[in-house]
Amino acid sequence: MGRRCSCDNGVLLSHHRCVILLEMQRTVIQTAIPYPLIWREGELVVRLGNELFSVQFKRTYGPPPGQESGVPSAIASNNVELRYDRLARVAHTALQILLPTYVEDHRELVAIIHRLVNRIIEVYRLATGEFYLDTIPKHELWPYLTRTVDEEGMLSPEITYSKDFGYGVTLARFASVPDDARQLLLSGSEVPIPSILFLNARREELFENFRLAVVEAETAFETLVENIVARYYRKAGLSEPDIDAKLNAGLKNLLKDHIPSCCGEVFVGTQEHTDWETDLYDLRNAVVHSGASADADKAARALAAAERALDWLSKRMPV
Repeated sequence: MGRRCSCDNGVLLSHHRCVILLEMQRTVIQTAIPYPLIWREGELVVRLGNELFSVQFKRTYGPPPGQESGVPSAIASNNVELRYDRLARVAHTALQILLPTYVEDHRELVAIIHRLVNRIIEVYRLATGEFYLDTIPKHELWPYLTRTVDEEGMLSPEITYSKDFGYGVTLARFASVPDDARQLLLSGSEVPIPSILFLNARREELFENFRLAVVEAETAFETLVENIVARYYRKAGLSEPDIDAKLNAGLKNLLKDHIPSCCGEVFVGTQEHTDWETDLYDLRNAVVHSGASADADKAARALAAAERALDWLSKRMPV
């Protein structure tokens, strides 16, 4: 046996690597990262808060279980790579995680997997420069298996297959093609940029890229403000240089001095304005200029404020 090291949670040093000393019943999780890490295989000790987790990882070739039919035969073999593959079409990294305690609750296990997998990806990207990888949102985590290991290191024969991460199967959705969509496709016109930017923000929130979601939402708002002001003064007969001069006055000036004329109502001082400034504008500035973080709650409030402000403007914008 190795000697006890200075780490907590019963970690031993043995053959110059850390292994978890089994002193109690613990949970073992088997899951995967949908990226073939170039580290190939090995063992990591990962700290989450005050707890240490032993993670064994190994490059595994072939697609995820149940998706074999979608892989061309030319690449369905070992020791090959598909550049920038984020869908595990050729290979993935299998994980076996030894928890420091016994955990049975499904939500707690999912939270652990989510934090641990994304922590590994975060450090891996920094260490390797594999820039195209991204953290994995909770609803895209792979299914996982759980087993129990006893005090003597014996694995239980029982395996629980878990895959419901809170986004269960629902009835298929269907809708008719709306007339405005048909007209856009027929005319070849550009789609409204503010609308697309806000859709981008909602997408990034779903994928848990919260900082980017906040930036996209504020960009959607500022773009709509500028579009409204430009359209109003263009219809009033101003030249493009004069319009550009007004737009260069700055966002706060546009909201205070120009939006009342363009929309027929004052925006500054409304509840929509207060929520936008407090929950979205200030956060976006902190993210962009100070590198501030944005968690799920802050992003949700920011996008809700953006949606209300965009709705206020859209209902009053000149035709």
